[in-house]
Amino acid sequence: MQQSQNHVEPLHDVAVSQPCETAPLPPATPATQGPFTDFAGLVTHLPAYGARTIRALVKRRVIPCVRLPGTRKLNFHLPSVEAALLRYQQGGPGA
Repeated sequence: MQQSQNHVEPLHDVAVSQPCETAPLPPATPATQGPFTDFAGLVTHLPAYGARTIRALVKRRVIPCVRLPGTRKLNFHLPSVEAALLRYQQGGPGA
């Protein structure tokens, strides 16, 4: 008795697609996301200040922020924040 081998012929008429290799995306930075960020992004953008200091400066209205109606989330425009901190550093309005 002859043993049959389970041999499968390759299909030649079916195109085999190779996996697409893509380069990894660079990490998101405030410059690539746009000029607006949330509080966590502001804390990482301003490493010289702690979270409590930034909250105090927002409460004293030294750092400008936008709160959308119906939300608790604060949004910050980074160029405006940097300009306000420069004014604060030089003893300008809001100091």
